[in-house]
Amino acid sequence: MVKDTIQAIKDTEQKAEEITEDAKKKAAEIRENAKNEAAKIEKDMIAKARNRAQEALQEAREEADQKLDAAKQAADKEAGLLKEKAGELEKAAVEGVIQKLL
Repeated sequence: MVKDTIQAIKDTEQKAEEITEDAKKKAAEIRENAKNEAAKIEKDMIAKARNRAQEALQEAREEADQKLDAAKQAADKEAGLLKEKAGELEKAAVEGVIQKLL
Protein backbone atom coordinates (compact mmCIF):
# COMPACT_ATOMS: atom_id res chain seq x y z
CA MET A 1 0.00 0.00 0.00
CA VAL A 2 2.81 2.45 0.85
CA LYS A 3 4.50 1.38 -2.33
CA ASP A 4 1.30 2.09 -4.28
CA THR A 5 0.96 5.51 -2.61
CA ILE A 6 4.57 6.39 -3.45
CA GLN A 7 4.00 5.28 -7.03
CA ALA A 8 0.81 7.35 -7.22
CA ILE A 9 2.71 10.39 -5.92
CA LYS A 10 5.48 9.82 -8.49
CA ASP A 11 2.88 9.42 -11.23
CA THR A 12 1.16 12.62 -10.11
CA GLU A 13 4.49 14.50 -10.04
CA GLN A 14 5.33 13.18 -13.51
CA LYS A 15 1.93 14.26 -14.81
CA ALA A 16 2.38 17.69 -13.18
CA GLU A 17 5.78 18.06 -14.87
CA GLU A 18 4.28 17.08 -18.21
CA ILE A 19 1.46 19.59 -17.77
CA THR A 20 3.96 22.28 -16.74
CA GLU A 21 6.20 21.57 -19.74
CA ASP A 22 3.21 21.57 -22.05
CA ALA A 23 2.03 24.88 -20.58
CA LYS A 24 5.52 26.37 -21.04
CA LYS A 25 5.60 25.22 -24.68
CA LYS A 26 2.15 26.64 -25.31
CA ALA A 27 3.09 29.91 -23.60
CA ALA A 28 6.24 30.15 -25.74
CA GLU A 29 4.17 29.43 -28.85
CA ILE A 30 1.62 32.08 -27.88
CA ARG A 31 4.41 34.61 -27.25
CA GLU A 32 5.99 33.83 -30.62
CA ASN A 33 2.65 34.13 -32.39
CA ALA A 34 1.94 37.42 -30.63
CA LYS A 35 5.40 38.68 -31.56
CA ASN A 36 4.85 37.71 -35.20
CA GLU A 37 1.39 39.26 -35.25
CA ALA A 38 2.75 42.48 -33.73
CA ALA A 39 5.50 42.59 -36.37
CA LYS A 40 2.91 42.04 -39.11
CA ILE A 41 0.66 44.76 -37.73
CA GLU A 42 3.60 47.14 -37.47
CA LYS A 43 4.63 46.35 -41.05
CA ASP A 44 1.06 46.92 -42.27
CA MET A 45 0.79 50.20 -40.36
CA ILE A 46 4.08 51.41 -41.82
CA ALA A 47 2.95 50.45 -45.32
CA LYS A 48 -0.38 52.27 -44.83
CA ALA A 49 1.38 55.35 -43.47
CA ARG A 50 3.81 55.29 -46.40
CA ASN A 51 0.90 55.05 -48.84
CA ARG A 52 -0.93 57.93 -47.14
CA ALA A 53 2.25 60.02 -47.28
CA GLN A 54 2.72 59.26 -50.97
CA GLU A 55 -0.91 60.15 -51.68
CA ALA A 56 -0.55 63.41 -49.75
CA LEU A 57 2.66 64.20 -51.65
CA GLN A 58 0.94 63.51 -54.97
CA GLU A 59 -1.99 65.73 -54.00
CA ALA A 60 0.41 68.50 -52.96
CA ARG A 61 2.28 68.21 -56.26
CA GLU A 62 -0.96 68.38 -58.23
CA GLU A 63 -2.11 71.40 -56.25
CA ALA A 64 1.27 73.08 -56.75
CA ASP A 65 1.08 72.37 -60.50
CA GLN A 66 -2.39 73.91 -60.66
CA LYS A 67 -1.24 77.00 -58.78
CA LEU A 68 1.82 77.28 -61.02
CA ASP A 69 -0.35 77.04 -64.13
CA ALA A 70 -2.69 79.71 -62.75
CA ALA A 71 0.28 81.95 -61.93
CA LYS A 72 1.70 81.45 -65.45
CA GLN A 73 -1.65 82.34 -67.00
CA ALA A 74 -1.91 85.44 -64.84
CA ALA A 75 1.66 86.44 -65.71
CA ASP A 76 1.01 85.88 -69.42
CA LYS A 77 -2.13 88.01 -69.22
CA GLU A 78 -0.26 90.74 -67.32
CA ALA A 79 2.59 90.60 -69.84
CA GLY A 80 0.08 90.97 -72.68
CA LEU A 81 -1.50 93.99 -71.01
CA LEU A 82 1.91 95.53 -70.39
CA LYS A 83 2.93 95.00 -74.04
CA GLU A 84 -0.32 96.58 -75.15
CA LYS A 85 0.22 99.55 -72.84
CA ALA A 86 3.84 99.86 -73.99
CA GLY A 87 2.65 99.86 -77.59
CA GLU A 88 0.14 102.60 -76.81
CA LEU A 89 2.77 104.66 -74.99
CA GLU A 90 5.26 104.15 -77.83
CA LYS A 91 2.63 105.25 -80.36
CA ALA A 92 1.79 108.29 -78.23
CA ALA A 93 5.49 109.13 -77.86
CA VAL A 94 6.06 108.85 -81.61
CA GLU A 95 3.02 111.02 -82.30
CA GLY A 96 4.28 113.51 -79.73
CA VAL A 97 7.71 113.64 -81.39
CA ILE A 98 6.07 114.05 -84.80
CA GLN A 99 3.88 116.87 -83.47
CA LYS A 100 6.92 118.66 -82.06
CA LEU A 101 8.74 118.27 -85.33
CA LEU A 102 5.85 119.71 -87.31
